[in-house]
Amino acid sequence: MQQILKEMFKNNKKYQVTDMIQNLIYFFNQPEVRDYILSLHINILPAGKKVKWDGTYFFNEKANIDSYHHPGTSNMSLTDFLRKKKVYTDEGIGFVLSTCCITYEGNRVHFLSLIYDKKKKLLIFFDPGIHLYEKGQDVAVPIVRDAFLKNGWLKNSANNIERVGLCSNVFHGKKWGIQYDGSDPKKTKLPADSFCQSWTLYYLVEFLRNKCSDKFFCHWCSIPPKKRETFMLMNFFLPLLQTHNFLFKEWQSFYPHGDLSDLNQYVIETFSQ
Repeated sequence: MQQILKEMFKNNKKYQVTDMIQNLIYFFNQPEVRDYILSLHINILPAGKKVKWDGTYFFNEKANIDSYHHPGTSNMSLTDFLRKKKVYTDEGIGFVLSTCCITYEGNRVHFLSLIYDKKKKLLIFFDPGIHLYEKGQDVAVPIVRDAFLKNGWLKNSANNIERVGLCSNVFHGKKWGIQYDGSDPKKTKLPADSFCQSWTLYYLVEFLRNKCSDKFFCHWCSIPPKKRETFMLMNFFLPLLQTHNFLFKEWQSFYPHGDLSDLNQYVIETFSQ
């Protein structure tokens, strides 16, 4: 009986941690939380770096803005939506950061990070699921690129965008993006990484921490794919919650029955395996 109770407690703890991680995704995808985190990191940049965060653009496969997330934009194209934004024509800004979310097949979504370098007239896309979700590269990237071209914000050449997301190194005989697809030749299939929203935020934060450089991406690629989710928990989610009182209080209000010590223990055990 004692062993049964022990197993029940262990399984219950596992469920609690899994539920907590899922709610972390929801929590860190709230606009006010993303705004706070990116503003926090923009404010500590050197004086010469002029960077602006512009939020998340939601659109569908037909390049129309999602009026649920952007009220008052019914049937508006992404091109027209972006044209109204002064941030892209303000000469005092060097980089504009944003994320975009494409909605497809009903309620499926995929997120990408966008970095617009105004001096170079260059648009950088970071797609964390570049090898998992074809709608990112095949649909979202062309839609956004076309909107920027029509507004005159990109060079009229083939090299006016950069695509970031595919690692050059090989694990288990293939190249990967950042998101783990759950395959492991030594084990049964594991859950796929569903953190695309979080990876896009993390990428922009690291871009800012590295003074507008993505040299950190090679380090991300060096981490075994099945450990990347834990890596993000350990180096992004937990430090933010533990060092910023505003975020911690908001998290407690959002998920009052979550114990971060359980998540800390999970991260330690999982990353060491």
